[in-house]
Amino acid sequence: MELQEFEVKLDTTVKQLFEESLPKYYKHTLKVVSNMKKIYGESPNKIILLAAAYLHDIGYSLPYQDGFIGEIEDQHLKIDVHCREGSEFARKILNDLGVESSIVDRVAYLVKEHHNKEINDEDLQLLISADKVQ
Repeated sequence: MELQEFEVKLDTTVKQLFEESLPKYYKHTLKVVSNMKKIYGESPNKIILLAAAYLHDIGYSLPYQDGFIGEIEDQHLKIDVHCREGSEFARKILNDLGVESSIVDRVAYLVKEHHNKEINDEDLQLLISADKVQ
């Protein structure tokens, strides 16, 4: 699947999920995707980085108690749960799109760790930078 076709499918999926849960996170996601496109340059991992940008906060859209993970008030818990659960949900989304397992594994890792600034990983640092949205 070429990058443009992949992006359309991923965008459609993410948009629908956030529209059914917490639409504000879709707007944030689009900003992160835009930032990622500006900074990933000639990286050989464009498909991974693009998928990670689209899916980094997908965990917020998942059900939690009587609402969604994105509505958790305790920020430490909210970050932990959305990263952990979002990683597994990202894996499911990418598998459903027919993405090869090595890419699925890498994106799931980036989603899980995207709040961990202490890991020395170039792709992760790009995602963290792209996620700095004003």
